[in-house]
Amino acid sequence: MLKRVFVFAGMLCALAASANAAPYTMDGMTVDIESWTGSGASETILVLDYNDVESNSGSGGTGNGVYYFGYNWDGSARTVWDMMADIQATEPTLDFHATNWGTESEPNYFVDGWAYGTDDYTAVWDSTYSEWVKQWLSGDGQTWVDGNGVSADTLVDGGWTGLVFQYDGSNDAPQVPEPASLVLLGAGGLALLRRRSGK
Repeated sequence: MLKRVFVFAGMLCALAASANAAPYTMDGMTVDIESWTGSGASETILVLDYNDVESNSGSGGTGNGVYYFGYNWDGSARTVWDMMADIQATEPTLDFHATNWGTESEPNYFVDGWAYGTDDYTAVWDSTYSEWVKQWLSGDGQTWVDGNGVSADTLVDGGWTGLVFQYDGSNDAPQVPEPASLVLLGAGGLALLRRRSGK
């Protein structure tokens, strides 16, 4: 049993590891932030979830990771698209694929996909597979609701925004690790098992 716990703990550590990311805790959950953009007292986290396009997409594609980006701002209200544009401007390997269904003065962006590092995918619409990117909003990183659109929704201090690839009727919310309290509970259980095995 103890061996299984160690293997599981090792898998958790391996999944959490990221070459460029730094751990950050908000709303009791610790995620690996790829980078922070902006300045100010207000903060939010953007989640980009490929939702394993290599397996789920009917037309293939690359990318199966989940990436987290931090954003700070002050002053006037910022839309989700404002945040995305700012993050894209500071991240050399991040590029959002979006179509403006509005006008130049009143944009209405629809996100088709994105590229980050070597992971690059744009949702493809055809007669066999229906693929799209869905926007989600959360106040705590655990309970997610449908967004109204990246050009319409404004950022909330301490809130989360998620973009997730969906496939053929799926409705998957962004992947966010369990709250840190559960991780601590697991660590406590590990310590208890060690103590028992030592007797």
